[in-house]
Parts: sequence; C-alpha cells; structure tokens
Amino acid sequence: MSTAVSEFGIDITNLPKGPTAPSGTSIPYNKEVDAARKKELTKFLQSFQAFSPIFPNEFGLVVITHDNSTIGELLEKMLEHRIMALPIIHHETNKPLYVISMQHVMHYFLQVFQEGDFKSDFWHSLQRKLRPDKAANFVNAKIADVIGKINLTTDPLYTLGKDSKMYDVLKLMVEKRAHRVLINNADGELVNLITQSRILQLINVMVNQVPQAEMNIKALYLYHSRKLITISENKPAFEAFKLMEEKNVSGLPVVNEKGALVGNISINDLKLIGYDAKYWSLLSLPIKDYFKAIDEHAATTHLRSHALQLLHDNKEKDKPVVLKIKADHMFAYVINLINLYRVHRLYVVDDNDIPIGVVTLSDILNQIYSTVQE
Repeated sequence: MSTAVSEFGIDITNLPKGPTAPSGTSIPYNKEVDAARKKELTKFLQSFQAFSPIFPNEFGLVVITHDNSTIGELLEKMLEHRIMALPIIHHETNKPLYVISMQHVMHYFLQVFQEGDFKSDFWHSLQRKLRPDKAANFVNAKIADVIGKINLTTDPLYTLGKDSKMYDVLKLMVEKRAHRVLINNADGELVNLITQSRILQLINVMVNQVPQAEMNIKALYLYHSRKLITISENKPAFEAFKLMEEKNVSGLPVVNEKGALVGNISINDLKLIGYDAKYWSLLSLPIKDYFKAIDEHAATTHLRSHALQLLHDNKEKDKPVVLKIKADHMFAYVINLINLYRVHRLYVVDDNDIPIGVVTLSDILNQIYSTVQE
C-alpha cells in the first residue's frame, strides 16, 4: 500500500482528510450514526472526574510556582514543561491565589518595554548601553511585587470542585471562554489544573466518535467567527506583540509581500526571555529574521513540542515550516493535526496560501460541546 506524506513530511495515510468539494462531506450525513456518536462522546466526557491525575499532563503533575518566585523563574518553568500558564500558590498558606498565563506576561512586558527599546539606530543603542539592566530587572521582578500591574481580567481564572466531571469543565470553558480551569477541594486547596489542550488530547483518542467528524471545516463554519488579523514578515517582532495586546489575541499569522502565509508568531515565544534575558534584543529584528534566530535556540529551550521541533529540524534550508489547513479538511483531521503538533491554532489558507481564517482550540471545543449538550 502506498504511503501518503503531508507537506510537512509526515505520514498522513491513516489520518482522515476532507473531500475535494469545499462544502461537501466525505460520506453522506447519517443522523443515526451521529446520535450514537453523541451518546458515546457524552458518556466519555462524563466518565472522568476533575481530580483525576490524567488531566494535568501525561505525567499527572500539576506544575505550580509561588508568589515569591520571579518572572524569570515563572518563564523557565513554562519552558521546561511546555505550558502556557501556572497557578500561583501563596508561599505560606499553600493555597492558590491566581493563575499567571503568557497573556499576562505579555501585558506586563509591554508596560516595561517601549518600542524604542528595540530600535537599532545609534541613539537607541546608546540608551540601551546606559541602561543595561532593564531586561534583567524584568526577569528578576517577583510575581508578588508586580501582580498589581498585571490585568488578570484579560485571561481570567475559573474554578470547579473536585467532584466535577470533564463534561462540566468543558461546559465552563465554552460558556466563559476559559483556557483553563482550576480544580479545588473543599478546603480551597489546588488538586488539579485542566487545560483546553489536555481535554482535546483526550478527545482525540476517540476522535472518530466525535459527531460530524467527517464534515469539512467550511461546512461547519469553524473559521468564520472572527476577522483574521495578519502582520508582515518585514515588521519588527516587537510590533507583533503590541498588535496581539491591542487585538487581545495570542498569536498572529505572518505573511510575505504576496500576502501568503509564512509563519506564526505567538506569545509562547516570550518564554525565551526567562531562559536568557538576552533574547529580548531579538524583538528588534524583522519577523523573518526573528524566526531564524528563534530556530537556532528552540531545540535546546523546549520552546516547541517534539513533533513540531522535528519538522523544523528536517526542513529545507531557508524554507519556513508553516502549519496550515484547507477549507475542505475534515474536522477529525484538524483535531488530529492540532494534537500532533501541540499547537493552539491552525491557519486556513486558500490555493495561493493566502490565510483566510484560523481554527483555535476554543473553536474546536465549542463545536464539540455544541453537539453533546444535554
């Protein structure tokens, strides 16, 4: 049997792929089949209690840090465990205070640094030499000392009790647009942390039982819910983070002069500053050069998932790795892909690689929840 290989060089023979007709489905819609799938998926979502060790990650480990830790230590832990947020625990009571996410870090980062900090002309370079400790001060700041400067409402915290089910967590995520949910016991102590990514990883195990799995994402209107914001690869990287803050998004599609997708820049990249403060200087570079600089260090800093790093390690020289999907790709295929590479979004492109939409973890979970509501 022949093997199908994706544009990323990965065997996709056994992954479901969509039809050639953008608005069609691979097989005729069967109401009875979808009803059976809904029953099985609902049973699956109701079968796991929120305190189960299956939730935080593959190791059953809830990664935390304390309020007397520094921003740099926070970022180092996020890099080490490839996560986007950490519960902050009071250093004396050991009870959860709040969650700091990369979105919060970006908010604080943009308060500390201004555009001039990343310009390469003589005057701004001289100013940086006169103030060499600005980046170091950022990473060495204690969380407890800067929390008042962070807008926690941009990525709010939600909690549930330990007897809740995975279905309850999914419901809360969809209704509140929450990226993660803390699970506390009756004494208010943290017993678990459940993320959108982890729920989708578990659902991916039985992806063929997801209702409408064979429908393509255009037919499901999965990527039409927002206007797509792009940024040129020639813009300084710092401008991308400013735009993310302004538009309240965590990532942006990067396009070339033809408007074609050439990459993704996200708040995940800011973790590198916690690994080494010198990385802040990369933000002065045009995004296309920033990508090259990031590539040189990503493998040793756990910035990417193993699968995504493998793509970068085996790519052709000077050819960017771009995760992208088409409107006729099936829902199940998109779930497979976003789980394989442990990413939070996939950009939808047309036949000329022009980005026309984005599918996020929230979009996928919203679609799944809409089909299993009680």
